[in-house]
Amino acid sequence: MVLYPEVEAAGTLLAAFRDVLGPDVHLEEMPAWPGRNVVARGRDRSVDTVLGSEKRVFLLQFWARRIHYASGQTADLAAAAGAARDWVAGATPDAMRAAWPFARFGDWADACERGEGVEYMWQQYFAYRDRAPQLVPLRRFIELAMAEPRLRSRYPFTSHGTLGLRPAAEPSPSLGVWVTPGRDGGFRVRGPDREEVRVPDAEAAVARVVSLIG
Repeated sequence: MVLYPEVEAAGTLLAAFRDVLGPDVHLEEMPAWPGRNVVARGRDRSVDTVLGSEKRVFLLQFWARRIHYASGQTADLAAAAGAARDWVAGATPDAMRAAWPFARFGDWADACERGEGVEYMWQQYFAYRDRAPQLVPLRRFIELAMAEPRLRSRYPFTSHGTLGLRPAAEPSPSLGVWVTPGRDGGFRVRGPDREEVRVPDAEAAVARVVSLIG
């Protein structure tokens, strides 16, 4: 059984998208999975689409300013191409939800569209500080950081139980400041110079981070 007869007829997924969209949308192919992927681009937006391997499904990832806004999947080639076209043309998350319900644009997309991605992530950390395993040891630090404007204005992220900060929601190098909780309630704070300082509590950890980021 041929899962993608229109793609097979066109030769590549890019060519199949071109048949649907015409010449007005910029399309290119990623080196990975040749013939089975296509990227639609427009200004600071893009949509990556790849073919599912075990069943007929077009898998889409929606990006703006290098931020991942949403994912979606559909078995309909025309719907996949149409959603990609509308997003790169500047459609809002609300418009995408209305026109293409399979594209899962949620609260994160709305926050990023308003320029509030940093605040959204702090609110998520605060809401899940007692439940998410990687956040529970950082709970008190998160509570205090929410009250410190110099921290709350930076984008938080975690990796292997350590909290880091970067300037904005857009992917960028971190500030080089890392906060790792200890088992005794203390914290280890490492700065851009890679010097690690042990502090007794979250209050001291917040103060240390503030001193490092200025």
